[in-house]
Amino acid sequence: EIPRAERSPYSALSAFAIDPVYIALAEVEDLHVAGGSDGLPVTVRERIRLARATPTIDYDAVRDAKVAALRIAFESFERREVRGGSARALAFERYCAEQASWLDGYVLYRAGAAARGHGRWSMWEPGARERTPAALAGLAATTRTARRFYAFMQWLADGQLAAARAAAHAVGVRLDGDVPFMVARESADVWQHRELFEVGASLGAPPDAFNRDGQDWQLPPWHWEGMVEQDFQWLRARVTTVARRFDGCRLDH
Repeated sequence: EIPRAERSPYSALSAFAIDPVYIALAEVEDLHVAGGSDGLPVTVRERIRLARATPTIDYDAVRDAKVAALRIAFESFERREVRGGSARALAFERYCAEQASWLDGYVLYRAGAAARGHGRWSMWEPGARERTPAALAGLAATTRTARRFYAFMQWLADGQLAAARAAAHAVGVRLDGDVPFMVARESADVWQHRELFEVGASLGAPPDAFNRDGQDWQLPPWHWEGMVEQDFQWLRARVTTVARRFDGCRLDH
């Protein structure tokens, strides 16, 4: 997922999550149940109107409006589906269990970022930054609803992508994805798996005809010893997720 005000997949909050900005609100059943666009607060509807009026895409406005709408959808889902023990509620719980290897850490990171107003985990207080058991337990205990909301958005996004892929297959089209080989330092992945990254180092490019000073990409290299010790489980999981969503992929670069 891409953080607010970012467009580069190399600055994504997660190597596994999908940016909620791509969720099609018209396909969200729970939003229709809650009254659809007419049921949105006036401030959200005005934000949508202004975003549609701009000649270019205002990603921040679109993201803000969609997240606000999805909160309403989530509240409707919890009230109507979860309390009633519906098949959709069971499907959501099954998704959370099946994707727990990356989803649990991601939603905890997002909840922690929301509570602090930013996602730069390197600037969090020592306990949360270093993921001490006490800090993680405290964060989990106070963010259950927030964590479920972030998981809910991933469930919707994954489901919509799967439906789009099925529709493409129906007309003979295959979907290929582009996978950045490295991940951002201030991401859920690095926060959760510090042992797999050289956080104190930074990748880049030497001087060339396009940039005489070279480039510093601010991307941490892999800690290969850590990867080997875990039998490349994180990389295997990432490739598995890509294979679940796409028919092929390109490693960039």
